[in-house]
Amino acid sequence: MLRKKMGLKQSQFAQMVGMSRDAIGLIERGEKLPRLESICKIADNLHIPLSKILDFDKPMQEEKKSTRDPLSSFNLYLRAKSPSDVRMLHDIARNILDKD
Repeated sequence: MLRKKMGLKQSQFAQMVGMSRDAIGLIERGEKLPRLESICKIADNLHIPLSKILDFDKPMQEEKKSTRDPLSSFNLYLRAKSPSDVRMLHDIARNILDKD
């Protein structure tokens, strides 16, 4: 994780980008999507181009190595999909679950 490589605690980084420590934790775990303004501040403070954060086709090296629970992995997968793809997957899951 880039923040840790820079030697920053969540609380320090949160203060740098104007967010709460809890919000940074949720973002890092993939449980919350930040606003574009926040993404820009995060990229700026990590000294990386915005395109690196927004390139969903090529996960960052740290994400490739990390082990995630299936739900978090699926949430990361969905973030890279278009709204119509997400709706289609939702409909498929609903149809599967409704067939008792």
